[in-house]
Amino acid sequence: MRSNSFHMPYTISAELKKEPALQFKKSPQKRQFFLYTILTFGILFRLFHFVHNRSLWLDEIYLSLSLISADFQQLTAPLLEYQQKAPIGFLWMVKCSVLIFGDGEKALRLIPLLCGIAALICLIPIARYWLKPAGQLAAISMMAFAPPLIYHSVEVKQYSMELLVTVLCLWLYIRFYKDRKLKSRLLWGAAGALILWFSYSSVFILTGIGMAVCLSLIMKNDWKSFLQLCVPFSMWFTSFAIHYILITSNQVDQQWLLYWFRHYQSFMPLPLWSPDTITWLIRHLYTMLDYPLGLLWNFNTADSAPLRVIMKMSILPIALSLIGIYAFFKTDKRALALLTLPLILTLAASALERYPFFERLLVFLAPLIILLIAKGCDQTIKALPALRRRQLIIPALLMTGGFAASAAQVISPDTFGRYKKSYKKEALLHIDKNYQEGDLVYVYWNMNYGYRYYKRAYNIQYNAIEGSDKKFASVSPSDYIKQLRPELHQLEGKKRVWVVYNRKIWNDIGEIENRPDWYNKSHPGEFLYRELSHRAHEIESLKLDEVNVHLFDFSSAP
Repeated sequence: MRSNSFHMPYTISAELKKEPALQFKKSPQKRQFFLYTILTFGILFRLFHFVHNRSLWLDEIYLSLSLISADFQQLTAPLLEYQQKAPIGFLWMVKCSVLIFGDGEKALRLIPLLCGIAALICLIPIARYWLKPAGQLAAISMMAFAPPLIYHSVEVKQYSMELLVTVLCLWLYIRFYKDRKLKSRLLWGAAGALILWFSYSSVFILTGIGMAVCLSLIMKNDWKSFLQLCVPFSMWFTSFAIHYILITSNQVDQQWLLYWFRHYQSFMPLPLWSPDTITWLIRHLYTMLDYPLGLLWNFNTADSAPLRVIMKMSILPIALSLIGIYAFFKTDKRALALLTLPLILTLAASALERYPFFERLLVFLAPLIILLIAKGCDQTIKALPALRRRQLIIPALLMTGGFAASAAQVISPDTFGRYKKSYKKEALLHIDKNYQEGDLVYVYWNMNYGYRYYKRAYNIQYNAIEGSDKKFASVSPSDYIKQLRPELHQLEGKKRVWVVYNRKIWNDIGEIENRPDWYNKSHPGEFLYRELSHRAHEIESLKLDEVNVHLFDFSSAP
């Protein structure tokens, strides 16, 4: 059922009133209670991790170093320091937050947090427009509890803004599509034109919307409306062209990054009809249920792979998405095209190696798939009378995996972010807390960036020796240590020397993955630790998953 009203309570149509009495449908207060409870938990989960203030992980640090040191003009460069790039609108907004609130993680994460919360709230009118009450609850709960979407709401990267932009594009469509006034056309055009400067992925969303609308009008021979809509669409195209000429065209292809995404099979293979492509599509579309949608029940330990797939409850969202596609096809083909064309365009860009089909880069597609699944929820309830009095069953099943995982990450924040969980801050501040006058601190090369950020953000008292990356100048472990000896010579004779290194970062930014081969056969820092253990007495150590901190005495033999 479609409604142009975005305000509560939800209006029940005459058709629905003819159906058997449904307690859930007849109680707007109950619907509001469930919806706002879900919304509140979703916001609280995001606020908890914002306040918890975990350490920045490597990619966040790379971008943060530019955000705290560069000015607004420098942030317009095609590539920032450490080969980073992000939409100008996002960079400028975060820079404003840094100027107001300082260099700390919370200032850097404030804009992503606000975007994550705004995306959740703005999804409500969109859900009301296309979905019935049960589908609305399903959509909001999927968005509210997906662990990846919560994570990106407190990450110093642009993906939370990409998510918000998708939701805003959908909202602008339902707000302005039927409004024939020139003022409304201009407002729609201006909003879309501005959005392109805040989100790289918005080109897929806006192009999908434009294609869906134009195809619909052409099929109806409604050329008058077609010509009217050329106003906003031409404004979008002009903005994109300007952005491309000024920025995108100046961004050189980074060969190491292409190699990285090829290594992780993030580009759809060609030709489309090959078995490899079909297998790739099935695997990657299935993976989206986990990242970014967070729908899989990942708390089972079955030994059998097929049984694990079943126990992850993947069949339910897959079936509902297919049912949702069918339901939109029967009732609103334009909406179906609008929700599916951005995914098709993203896959096409992936096949051309212009946009990787890879976890965090797909966050912007989450609202589209959520709406398809939620539509399938509505259609299933409509088709099965037994579910009409138990409409919360399907939304409850859809939210269980995400809610359980997100609640567990609140109870145990160390699990938040999976492989992105970092302890750089804890390690560096541990040294700062226990630092004594006369101590030396040696920071291994793969902790240099973390040290540079936290030195400035937390006013760390010590000035560390920043280690050099000698792996490409060496041919073996012994040669590697030989290359490091000029640096290590500074440590000799010192009574207290702190050494900190990361055990999980093998390659620096811009380097080809897993090279050189001899270096990647062991944990980073292992050669260094072995050498120092032979030359000095170890006083104490602190091991924090990925980061090791050791205090050595070089004044006496071990």
